[in-house]
Amino acid sequence: MKRAIILVWLMMIAILGVSACQSKSEIIPLHFVSENYSFQPITISRDMIGKITAEYEFDNYKTILFEKADEEDNGVHAGIIANDKTFDLGNVAGRVYADSVKIETENLYGEDLIKITGGFGATYAPTSYYSMKEFEGALTPNLVLRLENYYQHVADLDGDGVKEVVEYRTTIAYLHRYINNGFARADLIADTGASSIGIENNLLVAYYKGQDLPAYYNLTSDGLVRVFQ
Repeated sequence: MKRAIILVWLMMIAILGVSACQSKSEIIPLHFVSENYSFQPITISRDMIGKITAEYEFDNYKTILFEKADEEDNGVHAGIIANDKTFDLGNVAGRVYADSVKIETENLYGEDLIKITGGFGATYAPTSYYSMKEFEGALTPNLVLRLENYYQHVADLDGDGVKEVVEYRTTIAYLHRYINNGFARADLIADTGASSIGIENNLLVAYYKGQDLPAYYNLTSDGLVRVFQ
């Protein structure tokens, strides 16, 4: 009887050990690279603005869409007016796509950011996030995050109170996470080995070659944890 009990305990320990090893192996670590932008806001004079096509009022500044007075420039620019200074954020759309530009605010990590989604047709619509910071006594725009034309999903995926941004399209997928006062990016395709990645109910959905069913992953502080549906 004692021998049987001992055998049962040994089997339970072995099963728990295997289960622990499997759980550990199912955590996929993510490799983040800091996103450093060489953005320098350009101050322009009012006579360089040919036509203001839209204005958005905020507490201490105003965001505008404008066409430059220079006739050779056929784009629509975004600008910020703060402390009697006008900052040119660059070309955000072709003039024929001006109506598709969106300017709004979004809080990703406890700070309201200016979110500008451009329009250059169906295949290219970059999104940029800016913060407004004091610089030499004046509010100045600072580029925080830039996304290219991929599907975007913004949510607090790991439950830490800070939103992550996932951008994906066919064989490209990046996770942007706010780390140490700045965003860092992980290449989800490279880290998972998947051929493509989507998102469903805040779970990352990875599709692997040779497998009929996708794998579902939950984002944690340690990486991706496999979730069995």
